[in-house]
Amino acid sequence: MRSGFTKHISAGIGRSCERKTPGNTAVLQYFLRENVTRPKQWWDKLHEESNREISGAQVKDWLWFCCLVTTDVNFLYFQGEFVKHGGAYFLLVYLLMIYFIVFPVLHLEIFVGQLCQAGVCKTFNMYGRLFIGFGVVIFLMGCLRSAFFVQRSYLVSVHMWNIMRNAESVASCQRPEFKLPNSALYCTSIVNDKECRAKEGAMYFYGSKCINDTQNVKTNMPAAEQYFSHTFNASEGSFTLTDRTQPLPKCLTSILHCDPVICADDRTVLFHSEYVECVENIDEAVNTGLTLQLSGQTSILVFSVQLCDVKAIFALQTYMQALYYGVLTTGVALTGMLCSSSFRYQQGDSYRLACAVAINNVLVNFFSCFLALCVASVFESTPRFGSSYQPRKSGFLYSIGTVPEVLLYKDRSPFWIIAFTLICVITNACTFAGKPLQLLAVKLTKVNLALTAGGAATTCALVRDNVKSHVEYWTAAGITLFCTIGLLLCLIRCHPSVGLPWERILQEMFNMNIFFTMAIMIMVFIQVYGPREFIIDMAEISRIRRHWNSYNSPFSPWHTTMFKALPIVFVTWLLQPSSVHIRQAAPRCSFFSSYKFHKLELHFKDG
Repeated sequence: MRSGFTKHISAGIGRSCERKTPGNTAVLQYFLRENVTRPKQWWDKLHEESNREISGAQVKDWLWFCCLVTTDVNFLYFQGEFVKHGGAYFLLVYLLMIYFIVFPVLHLEIFVGQLCQAGVCKTFNMYGRLFIGFGVVIFLMGCLRSAFFVQRSYLVSVHMWNIMRNAESVASCQRPEFKLPNSALYCTSIVNDKECRAKEGAMYFYGSKCINDTQNVKTNMPAAEQYFSHTFNASEGSFTLTDRTQPLPKCLTSILHCDPVICADDRTVLFHSEYVECVENIDEAVNTGLTLQLSGQTSILVFSVQLCDVKAIFALQTYMQALYYGVLTTGVALTGMLCSSSFRYQQGDSYRLACAVAINNVLVNFFSCFLALCVASVFESTPRFGSSYQPRKSGFLYSIGTVPEVLLYKDRSPFWIIAFTLICVITNACTFAGKPLQLLAVKLTKVNLALTAGGAATTCALVRDNVKSHVEYWTAAGITLFCTIGLLLCLIRCHPSVGLPWERILQEMFNMNIFFTMAIMIMVFIQVYGPREFIIDMAEISRIRRHWNSYNSPFSPWHTTMFKALPIVFVTWLLQPSSVHIRQAAPRCSFFSSYKFHKLELHFKDG
């Protein structure tokens, strides 16, 4: 039998049909006829098709959705929370939040989107005219929320322009932009220290010369913090509106170049979409390559053990931050997730897609934390900072500023700095504008997959649901207008008197939007389907087809092993060596961990 979710969604939509909502009766009747009253033979055939081998199109579908939710939050902000809230214990709490709270809601959002085949406004209108107001509110909040990513992308573009001109100056205390008379006296850089040791034999760079006195250099501001305080602080008078809007034409050009793709032929479209997909998926590989070149395994294990604080498990802030970043990094209440899944074919496997998205984000966050440990271990081994310096600040200040400093300290080419920043630019662009390239390149009436993010996704779905002709051109115009308005909102931050309050307003609006949207969706689903059925379907929502067994339930033993056992094994391996004997035990632990995973793999193969 089909799950209670399908039964109650038909009942909820049936009640909407009985109300004869204007403009929706025909759509709802078609929905009931095509999706609820299917014959048994149709469900059996669908079950046979679902048991076939996973095709390349499905894998590509999963990759696109994984790129949709992989943002700069995974690379730049999650690692800071990992450091501040107990290290590996924070990862453990994060995994529990993903499994018990975030993953079921994410699955529910994907399932509803592709089942209703409509955007957020039309989906809520199916439940009745009273609920359409919630859909409109979510749509508007999604568009406003995108302004936060627009501003962040703009700041990264400013940083990109600086490293293109002179990458080494980012991590140096001798930048010409430091116009304040005492700014150099309060700046420290491990790159300048290394130059002093190589040229003059002195240990530290202080002010404008090399010295050996450690009295004044331990508590000074790092070069990355100096750089970002002068570059991105709206209160600094040295950076005018002209300086801040310099990359603006480049951003507009990169957005507007999407429009001519509409007129391209199928061959050009295929090449363009494959190129974009390769660029978007290269981020994990480059991040892994960076981490392997920064430091050794022993020092990373030492610092990881130092970060582990068992008190974090008993702190409420740890659970709140784990839930917040679990929601943020997996695309729950992204608004674009529901709208993007509505472009998939209606009988798509929503459960496997939700699994792929959740696993992808967990892996990316693990790589991000590994990168943070590599960078921190480098600073830990420098004579200047000793054990007093730890990456307690996340975001731009830590990642985009500190990683270039470490790369230059390790004599890496400026190419790696540009590559790392390009990763951040690409993930920001994907978050802000989504992926309108493929959406605009093919006709919406024929494509089965069209992925966008945030406000761009809701714009595409809104055009598709309400425009009957020339859908692709109206979509191009809507996305272009949306991106232009978002970029113009960044100009408010350039004004010294309102720049900092505006940034704080955007941050608070961003945080409020996530949980408010999530609360609205859960409230509406419970109102339509009932609290009992909602809780049941949160656990067994994937059982919407006949003859499916408990293997397909999110809480089956195999899925419990996949989502809980393997991460717990990883955390146990991370915490296993003691802080006293860790240097001697590191090689043995590395072999033991590989042996455990080998046995676990054999166990899975044996069934």
